[in-house]
Amino acid sequence: MVNPPSSCYPVGSRVNYKSGTVEVKEFINTTMYLAINNPDFNHGINVSIEIVAIVKETQLVMAENQ
Repeated sequence: MVNPPSSCYPVGSRVNYKSGTVEVKEFINTTMYLAINNPDFNHGINVSIEIVAIVKETQLVMAENQ
């Protein structure tokens, strides 16, 4: 059995969710984990996950002094 995390961020949490898109707009500057719980020991589940991240890149341009 896996030990539960020391803290839980409910951002994007769902209960009884069958399908669809879940947007996580809140930025938390730490390592994040995805947890999936199947409480039914008699039936398995199929899970398909697609993760997309849009990152901001800042580029500084130094002007030449003349």
